[in-house]
Amino acid sequence: MGLARCCARYQALFASLCLALAALGACSKDDAGEWVAVSKDTLVIGVEITGTLKATQSVSVGPPGLQDVWEYKIANLAPEGEPVAVGDFLLAFDASTLEEQLLTEENRRDTAQTQLDKTRSEFELVERDAALALAEAEAEVRKATLSADQSEELTSNLTLQKARIDRDAAVARVDHLMAQMKRRAANGQATLASIEAQLRRAEKQVQRLQSNIAAMTITAQKAGTVIYGTSWDEEKFKVGDRVWRAANVIEVATLDSMMAEGSIDEADSAVVRLGQSVRVRLDAHPDSEVIGTITDIARNVQRKSRDIPTKVVQVKMKIDAIDGLQLRPGMRYRGEVETERIADALIIPVDAIFSSPEGPVAYKRQGDSSQRTLLTLGKRGKRGVQVLSGLAKGDSISRTERVEGTQ
Repeated sequence: MGLARCCARYQALFASLCLALAALGACSKDDAGEWVAVSKDTLVIGVEITGTLKATQSVSVGPPGLQDVWEYKIANLAPEGEPVAVGDFLLAFDASTLEEQLLTEENRRDTAQTQLDKTRSEFELVERDAALALAEAEAEVRKATLSADQSEELTSNLTLQKARIDRDAAVARVDHLMAQMKRRAANGQATLASIEAQLRRAEKQVQRLQSNIAAMTITAQKAGTVIYGTSWDEEKFKVGDRVWRAANVIEVATLDSMMAEGSIDEADSAVVRLGQSVRVRLDAHPDSEVIGTITDIARNVQRKSRDIPTKVVQVKMKIDAIDGLQLRPGMRYRGEVETERIADALIIPVDAIFSSPEGPVAYKRQGDSSQRTLLTLGKRGKRGVQVLSGLAKGDSISRTERVEGTQ
């Protein structure tokens, strides 16, 4: 009997302990936030915005925009985040194709110069030979003229006739040689002019290619900090990437003053106005809130990105600097444009609202039980939903759906 009484006593103690643990579990669940008090506060209504920071003073740098060159390959980049002074290296594009073209044009130029020098030498040699032949022919004319001009009384008629024929032949030869020299000179000048034109074209191409190759290496025209640009897929440019001539590969930015560019959904754009306050958190500094003001709203609608067809409106905003927080262009953020403030609003969390055939309801604590209460809701903000009727300040409502009358 004593043993039986002891067992019964231990069973009673164990049951009491279990009830105590169950009660403790209920309290812990309650403390964890299953019930929440209805409060009054200022409800901020906003529109989601996402985007990136930009420097208010910056210079974008990209391909040199050479004639007939549309695609470029990045060969080298200055380190991102590094300060640069005027004249420092920023960016270089692959110039191997231009260098091959330059070698071809240099060979063409050198060939034209060699041909020009050779043709000039040959022309001068032919001209000297022609001048010598002409001098000899003119000497023959003078000699034949002397013979032909002798007195008919002292020279036989046959001899004079022969001398006159020789003189006429010598004169004809001189005329022929002079005409030949003129034709040869004209042809020679035309040949030289053609070769010289080829040489000038080759020299011009060499100079153009040398200039283009030099343009493929870009230096800073302004002091600042190097920030890499992004491609259409929001990836930062890197060595080896191919870019079009209009791409902004690098930005040299002054970090003293920053702004932000962002996008809002087209459906929300109607309530966004200039001067509205913006609160955002940067991906790089999620614990710090950055405050800004809308300064520009685009008039046109565009796709959010190449892969995301959602229609968005682009906006710009001025942002306030935060002591101790280093802001850089390209930092991404997510936040809210404040479109309205409702003072002294009755606010409850979204997860404390449930659906019913009659409309939205909440489960309000009534002593040791709960009562389902029909709600009239107002506007919704990040902190919760405005309640127009159905609850009062200080009411306690459940975050879990309940059977009415139970605790």
